[in-house]
Amino acid sequence: MKSSRDISGLTLFEMVLSVTVLAILVSIVVGVGSYTLTQAKTRLSEGTISILVTALEQYYDFTGTFPTECNDIISLEAALEGTFDGPGSHSDEFTSSEALYYYLNRVPESRKVISKISDSLTTNLDENESNPEGVRVLEFDPDKENEFFLIRFIDPWGRTLRYEYQPGDNFPKITSAGPDGVFGTRDDIASKGM
Repeated sequence: MKSSRDISGLTLFEMVLSVTVLAILVSIVVGVGSYTLTQAKTRLSEGTISILVTALEQYYDFTGTFPTECNDIISLEAALEGTFDGPGSHSDEFTSSEALYYYLNRVPESRKVISKISDSLTTNLDENESNPEGVRVLEFDPDKENEFFLIRFIDPWGRTLRYEYQPGDNFPKITSAGPDGVFGTRDDIASKGM
């Protein structure tokens, strides 16, 4: 004789299958979300570089030249004092972008253009733990009457944009290291040559 009792519930196989399908769906959603976030940051970086190119064009129209590339803090300090005429010798990853911000901010039309860049894509914070205040500042006298907060452009990943220009170049180059954070790789995002 058969029992009329219904057995309800999931077998072990059905539970494992359900968890597996759920895990696959979650990994697809996470992968698509990560890809979408990377693409959005890439587009934002491209847009920021495009704005900087426009600001450089305005700067050139006003001054007849492009901002000088500064690769070290000594050449940046000299540029801010008005005594710099060429690249320095000791590399500093921030100074080229800091000099670019300083120069573009001095020209009214360029300043208007760079004001369109989100505040989240500029910073004056020092990533060096030896600076307890966390802010990059150049002081030209001990009384701090003549100091500059060194603001620089960063990409959506929080890394400093690189500005390159040597007299004789057709147009400056602005580069983001891209998602991998390493300059000189395939995912770099750079201004187009003019």
